[in-house]
Amino acid sequence: MKSWTTIYDDLLPCGHPAACNGLAGQDGDQPGCGWCADLADLNMLIDHLSRTYDHFTEGRISKPNTKPEEVFAIADDLESVRTKELIRDALDERGETR
Repeated sequence: MKSWTTIYDDLLPCGHPAACNGLAGQDGDQPGCGWCADLADLNMLIDHLSRTYDHFTEGRISKPNTKPEEVFAIADDLESVRTKELIRDALDERGETR
């Protein structure tokens, strides 16, 4: 998988995104390119969103461009299933029937 800086090498005004290292210049004394920093932030947010979707949908959704409503619906369904299982298990432990 290509990094954001590799994909946008020719498009960024800094002309040296790999040297920008996202937040600082090559020597560490100068501020880095703002474009590269923004792309690094965007990459981090997309990664976090994908992992969050994956977690709350138990692996059913991980693509960051999925509409949140779809993620919410699956997460709600999974929570309903877990709740019903917990209630059933509690009733079984008490010897009660449904």
